[in-house]
Amino acid sequence: MVNPPADADIIQDAYADRLKALFDNYVDVAPSDPDGAKAKFVAGVTFLRNVRAAALQALPTVMAPAGDMAVRPDVTGNVAT
Repeated sequence: MVNPPADADIIQDAYADRLKALFDNYVDVAPSDPDGAKAKFVAGVTFLRNVRAAALQALPTVMAPAGDMAVRPDVTGNVAT
């Protein structure tokens, strides 16, 4: 049986999808407005990274088996120990 994706994995996938869309937009606009497209791309990537980090930090702690401590995913989506 395959485990369903963890919340952090879903957030990472959503970030990747949005980043792809942002990149596609950059590619479309850059030929006609290189400086404007670059500025918007950089601002967009910064925004997406901040939203991803905030979303990962907002996840509730992961319930661990008895005897283990509860842990919170770090901003990269890895579980901090």
